[in-house]
Amino acid sequence: MFVVLDGEVEMRKGQRVLRSLALGGVFGEKAIIENQPHTADAIGLTNCRMAAVNQKRFLTLVSNTPFLPSRCFSSSLNVCARKPVPSE
Repeated sequence: MFVVLDGEVEMRKGQRVLRSLALGGVFGEKAIIENQPHTADAIGLTNCRMAAVNQKRFLTLVSNTPFLPSRCFSSSLNVCARKPVPSE
């Protein structure tokens, strides 16, 4: 998981822009929570500084920072909410 410390980042899947992030933006949370590979590409639009958060550090942060999970999950939920629901 990564936190944007400076700069602007776009999350893309192919040519489609999923979301734009700036200071405090979080990405890669789904991969760290589900222990899966990343499903989108992070493209720096400007020079960027990031903080990398591994799974062990993430679990420590979650246990010590009550609002962190809701912030991480809300960005994932926003992306999911924009996905079309497949018809059966």
